[in-house]
Amino acid sequence: MDTRNHEHYKDKTAHDAIKAADKPPDSVTRTINAMKAVAAIDEFEVFGRIKLRDKKTGKIYR
Repeated sequence: MDTRNHEHYKDKTAHDAIKAADKPPDSVTRTINAMKAVAAIDEFEVFGRIKLRDKKTGKIYR
């Protein structure tokens, strides 16, 4: 993502805020890492996009 605003000045605060908002929850990151670790046990590799849906909220994480 570009760190410049619409006037082409650097705007690190806005850049950092948008980046933090786009970050998935820690539980999603842990789940994906666990899936990769389980696959690695039998010498498999997870590739491509893993999509998860939160059963409570219905939100999809890609």
